[in-house]
Amino acid sequence: MNTNQLLKRTEPGEGSASRRCWERYAQRPEAIREEFRALQPPLRIPLVLMLKQAGPLPFTVDKLLSWHGPQATGSALLAACDPLAEHGFVASVKRAWGERLLFLPSDVYAQLMGCLLDDLHPGEGRHPEEPEPEEAAAGPVPEEEAQTPGPEPEGCQYEAGRGIVFGLFSLLAFAAKEGLPLTAKGTLHKRAVTRLSALNPWASAELPNDMGAQYPFADTLPLPLALVIDIALRFDLLKKEANRYAVNEAELARWLRLPHSVWREAVMSVVEEHYLPADVQLHHLVLAVRLIGTDGAWHDEREVLGRLRRLGLLAAEDAARAERQLRGWLRAFHAFGFCHLARPEQEAGEWAYRLPVQDMAEGPGFFIQPDFEILLPAAAPFYLRWELEAIAECVRADQMDVYRLTKASFEQGVEHGRTMASVLRFMEAHAWSGVPENIQDAMELWSLQYGRVRFAEVMLLRCEDSAVAAEVKEALLREPSGLAGIELIGDRDFIVDRDRARELGKTLDKAGIAPLRQWAGTEEKEPMISVWEEASADLGASLEDAGKAMVYSPSPLQYYEMETEPLLGEDLAAPYREVPGQWTRTLRSYHASTQKDLVSTAIRLLTPIEVEQSGQCATLIPVSIRDGEKGVWLLEAYDAGEGDAAELKTWSPADWERQRLVLPAGCPGSSR
Repeated sequence: MNTNQLLKRTEPGEGSASRRCWERYAQRPEAIREEFRALQPPLRIPLVLMLKQAGPLPFTVDKLLSWHGPQATGSALLAACDPLAEHGFVASVKRAWGERLLFLPSDVYAQLMGCLLDDLHPGEGRHPEEPEPEEAAAGPVPEEEAQTPGPEPEGCQYEAGRGIVFGLFSLLAFAAKEGLPLTAKGTLHKRAVTRLSALNPWASAELPNDMGAQYPFADTLPLPLALVIDIALRFDLLKKEANRYAVNEAELARWLRLPHSVWREAVMSVVEEHYLPADVQLHHLVLAVRLIGTDGAWHDEREVLGRLRRLGLLAAEDAARAERQLRGWLRAFHAFGFCHLARPEQEAGEWAYRLPVQDMAEGPGFFIQPDFEILLPAAAPFYLRWELEAIAECVRADQMDVYRLTKASFEQGVEHGRTMASVLRFMEAHAWSGVPENIQDAMELWSLQYGRVRFAEVMLLRCEDSAVAAEVKEALLREPSGLAGIELIGDRDFIVDRDRARELGKTLDKAGIAPLRQWAGTEEKEPMISVWEEASADLGASLEDAGKAMVYSPSPLQYYEMETEPLLGEDLAAPYREVPGQWTRTLRSYHASTQKDLVSTAIRLLTPIEVEQSGQCATLIPVSIRDGEKGVWLLEAYDAGEGDAAELKTWSPADWERQRLVLPAGCPGSSR
């Protein structure tokens, strides 16, 4: 769930600090990085730990406290939650029984990961005055990971296909042209699935079996088709009715004016949030592939794994599992059309990938050949492609797509509301080399042979006699719409367009001549919308509506109510208020029993203690107390001064003379 979706789920007049931040982040994503770089260590360190441990996945307070260790204490993590929420970095929802789920919004997660990767491997985007990151903090760079990315990889290369974005477009075009009827059970008719599979290249995409996507009627509906239907439903491009999936024309008209990049980003966000298992390591790998590949160069799997390992996002013992996950995702990423893939001829070699460079069409247009073929660049705007789908058939998809204008396809266009004049106007507006005369002549002939007459399903209003018919006519003439859509035939009958039937019934009822019964005609197929002459739409994709989705999402966030109250309420704050003030103010010597009570309290509240021996101070992070020899208790703790590399050590109370319990800033009692 991103900040835009969070804004949609909160009240505009709320005026909370987090909502103001989300508004800023939604307008300027780079503001997330600016805010992150300005954070002080007491907030930055817990935030980075949350990112490493959970990524964009939700976590409970108990899970948060379980990350207590040398990187950050549990109390510091807890104390940081409310300030981080005010910065818009952490949000929360509430389960039905009151339990809180915390999470990093997906766009915040992506921007913060980008910051960490930039600091690890500086690029051209670094500000001139920004200091270089300390390489020592991340450890030495192994020679095999320090190579410059980008050389042409060895082995077999597989170009990215059209993928899921064009699969979504093809689904919508099919729905507009042929419809998507549903069975009584609510699944697509077998004939529609067969036709879709034959006409939509995406339907045959080879997706990994371990994606984990679950959806109803999986035995009759292929996974690629289920995904594009799900995406169309989430973005309200399709709406489910009693007996079909219908195109939402208003929303579709807006999307057809959007550039390919917006479609791609919207689809990718759904894929990453809803089609991946709830595995933190996998989410780190998926996002790293996208972020590292933004330079358009080739990158191998060793580089991706190496960078994440240096950031502490991958454990050394999970190396084999991480490699399997990365290769599985690269296969899926390639199938989605989001990357080119290079695989070695031998199993022992390295895999590599490269994000496609998006070609920009030189102005919206196409070539029309005298042989009735229309050549459309692959990067042409979707609104042009949509209009061609209405009047021509796509015979080949490549760098230049080939549509063929035929009598049958022209007749199909007429069925969808096109005319000879509108088609010629469209062609003249976008054909780079003009419209050949033979094509104009052919369309003129076709327009004479087809579409000049039509059957219409209308209603017949039959009056008892001519006198009643005269009353009806008089009543209609008193209405603003008059006789529009109504025609008198003979002396006692009227032909009535179906869309005026309900209004006519009300008019006659008001006039005191209510009809006995109305007859509803059968539905006819709605024509394909035409948007090529409309003004440009706004540049953003609509927010997804998870309630309309078909694929079961592993993310529960969409189902819970937003929680904006502070996390450190009375229940969580009370134990910290009960800590004696003298334990936290200054270093002091204590009786052995009190000394043990203080340490036990620090363990229970997950706080550090400061100790002093011979004038030297150290901060320990207590984990547990165990019995030693001769009744002496021993403390197992981390030395915070050793940083992330600290190891659990055993201490005796005789190892220090004075001590105090340290409450992190933000905890009740920390200012005493």
